[in-house]
Amino acid sequence: MTIEKNALEALLELTLFSERSKPKNTQDMSEAKKQSISILIELEQIFPPAFFDIMSHVAIHLPDEAILGGPIRYRWMFPFERYTEEAKEIHVRNKAKPEGSIAGGVLLQ
Repeated sequence: MTIEKNALEALLELTLFSERSKPKNTQDMSEAKKQSISILIELEQIFPPAFFDIMSHVAIHLPDEAILGGPIRYRWMFPFERYTEEAKEIHVRNKAKPEGSIAGGVLLQ
């Protein structure tokens, strides 16, 4: 195989990693971690170090986070972020200190 074909296959594996690995338990998650490590090792053999950034490295740690944290629905921050955005729109009168304005506006309700 040529280097280009190896690179294409490794990048395709990394791209499809999230679609293929829909683990059901911690054993599957540890297997997904091993798979992500082997994919990144293949990429490191092909590409120079400048190719890699923090986002390619995060694929190694995502299975660990899922094992420790459990399903995303129990630690999802979107509802709280939505509430703070609404509170900012309604209660902020002093743009220099928005947190104090939100707290004061919510307490006055």
